Formats: sequence, C-alpha cells, structure tokens
Amino acid sequence: MRSLTSVTEPEDERMANRVGVQGRIGANTRQKSAPIVQVDRVPEAERLLPVLAGARARGMADALEALGVAALMLDRAGLVLHASSHAARLIGVHAARGLSLTADTLIVADSDANRALQAAIAVAVGEDSGEAQRIDVEKTGISLIVRPIPCAETDCYQLLRALVIVETTR
Repeated sequence: MRSLTSVTEPEDERMANRVGVQGRIGANTRQKSAPIVQVDRVPEAERLLPVLAGARARGMADALEALGVAALMLDRAGLVLHASSHAARLIGVHAARGLSLTADTLIVADSDANRALQAAIAVAVGEDSGEAQRIDVEKTGISLIVRPIPCAETDCYQLLRALVIVETTR
C-alpha cells in the first residue's frame, strides 16, 4: 500500500504520464514533471498474436451468425476455419445438397462444380485475389459465392482470407 504523503501529483495525471500523454491533463497545475515510462516490447507478447487473430475471426463468425448467413470462412490455405450454423445445415449427407467437409476442405459432389469451386477458392485466397465468383450447382439447388477478403499480407491479425456463401435456389 502506498503512502499518500509521497504522492505529489494527482493520480489521473500520473496515469496519463504512464501511457505517454504527458502534459494533457492539468498541465498548468502540475508542480513537477513526472517521467514518461517507456515500456519495452515484451517478447512473450508474440504468443498473443494467434489469440488476437482468432478473436478477430470469431467476431466475424459471430456477425455471420447474427445475420443468418450460410457461410464458411476460409484461411490462406483455403481450409475451412468456421462454418456458420446455417451453412452446417446444408453440409453432409443428411442435407442432400451435395456438399461435404473433408479434412477442413469444402467439397461439392458434382465433379465439374467441385473443380470450379476449388479453382475459385485458390484465386480468392491467393495474393492477387479477384472478384467474387458464383458457382451454381443446379442438381442440388444451391449456389456458392466465393468472395475474397482483402487484407495486407503483413496483417498477422487476419486469419480470414475468403468467404464461401451458400445460397439455396430451391
């Protein structure tokens, strides 16, 4: 516990000085200048990067859920990071839509549509990601829209590289 007699400047000003905002709060009433404390980057902070990136992706997943969008989030390798509950209902044998998830890869039962989907995903997660591409699977009544998510290559907080939006046409 600190002694109140050793404090010579207001608590709120001392806190401002710690975070580098020296002189903004009560600059005219200060009796002495408190030093700005420079915090060195902690090496262990690097371990937090994946946690922060995951939190960012989780926020996007929560938004898709709240909007009721049937979508799958893809990483830079084209693997599924997350499938919304609406998309999950359209995947698998029980859904009879011709979509499956194998080793975190979205697969369409129709071979021509699957080739088109895999090509669209490769373009969307690539460095020169282009426009959204639509793949219609008429046999099962679904359309897949592969939409790239633009981001800087150096953005270590961005796991999400593309969205596959699943629309039912019948």
